[in-house]
Amino acid sequence: MVGITSYQNIAYVAAFVGLAAPGALGDVKSVASYAVVTTEKANLRCGDGELFYKVAEVPAGTVLQLDGEGQAWSRVAYPSSATVYVKAEDVEVQGGIAKLTHTSKLKAANLASGWSGSWKALLASELPGGTQLKVIEPIKDGESGPIVGYRVAAPEQARAFVETRAIRKATEADSAGSKAAAGTKPTEVKSPEAKAGDSKPVEVKPVEVKLVEVKPADAKPGDSKPVIDAAKPAGETKGPVDLTQPVAANAGPAAAPAQPAAEPKATPVEEPPAASPNAAIYDLEPVFQRVWKEPLMTSEMDQLLGEYNRAIETVGPDSSRFSKQLEARRDAIKLRMELREKIRKQQEARAELEAGRVKVNEQLKIAEDGRVYTMIGQLQPSTVYDGKKLPLMFRVVSVGGVSPRTLGYLKDEKDMSLVGKVGAVVGVIGEAQLDRSLMLNVITPVRVDVLKPKSEVPAAPAAAPATPATPAASGGEQGKEPSGS
Repeated sequence: MVGITSYQNIAYVAAFVGLAAPGALGDVKSVASYAVVTTEKANLRCGDGELFYKVAEVPAGTVLQLDGEGQAWSRVAYPSSATVYVKAEDVEVQGGIAKLTHTSKLKAANLASGWSGSWKALLASELPGGTQLKVIEPIKDGESGPIVGYRVAAPEQARAFVETRAIRKATEADSAGSKAAAGTKPTEVKSPEAKAGDSKPVEVKPVEVKLVEVKPADAKPGDSKPVIDAAKPAGETKGPVDLTQPVAANAGPAAAPAQPAAEPKATPVEEPPAASPNAAIYDLEPVFQRVWKEPLMTSEMDQLLGEYNRAIETVGPDSSRFSKQLEARRDAIKLRMELREKIRKQQEARAELEAGRVKVNEQLKIAEDGRVYTMIGQLQPSTVYDGKKLPLMFRVVSVGGVSPRTLGYLKDEKDMSLVGKVGAVVGVIGEAQLDRSLMLNVITPVRVDVLKPKSEVPAAPAAAPATPATPAASGGEQGKEPSGS
């Protein structure tokens, strides 16, 4: 029989794969608690990595309490709407309260797959026995199975993880009220010296745009003109204005070309040119992020691995930093592919076991249908073995023939319902033992099948008339005594 890895073992592999994923484990460090607010719709997970399952979703503007910071992930307290699981054997439930009978770490509830997919312990340290939890609903094993656990309100120690990029430090306005309480009022901005009642909404003023005059090097102060004459209608403009060429200060043909004004140099973006082989990491990174979020069993990991192998081969030899980043992504893909292969083998093993179970059932049915009955005959009650002073047994009498004969006796076994089958022709499967004193077969039945019901069995032929008794001798002769001497 092929062994099947438990969800816990899968979880260990998933956690190991998370080491190579964005946001490595162990990145979060404990800090003094402070409030943060989500800048977008955010997923709360049971661990600091995308391979850990979701425990809650919160909209943008949700205020959370943070006590762990990391470059990629931060640790926050559970929101009031989130729930967790507790095993049924760990609690006593009275009304709407579940009381722990012994210590427990509870289970982080998987938002997608529920109880069956919730493998992560919620707490780092166990809650003591006697802790009371508010019950939300019981969890059953299937629709009509027994209760295996309970969904309960999250305790105050519950923590989840959110991407650091999706949160910011909450302001006083964020902490003072929720997003709903804020309504559509504009955010109030106070200056450092403003008093409590002096806050006003930010006033946005229109920006005044002025045209820049470009002068030639030898132009006189009175000769300058704007590049575009706003006084003229648009229809009088002759052809498009080429802003890449210097504009003449005078309309005359002999006007000297204007010298362009010096512009400040912009700081270049640290990105390799498109022709450089090092651009591969920038091209593949968005694809990696999209594929990583796809379902594990259907994602295009094989194709993505091939593209990273090609990029590593073509990257410049002097770009070790790019090579290491590409190799780190490739290693993460390989680990996730290994996890996918393990899950696929488990599914194949389950399918193989199920196919074997079906085949065994078919073989058992064939064997059962082909069984040879130990005895076939009409079931009748026994006058001798009536269960009063001798054991209760039933006779199996041969069917047909001039004079039916007893083929054997059936012991009265439970669940056989032999009384209801009296008079019917039955097929008996069981172990026959010869009683040498009676010279009859006594069968301990395993199965008794009705081959022909009582209503279809013809009545036994009438018994032959009894032979008349011999007439008695005459009274004289009967009473005559021998003569004596």
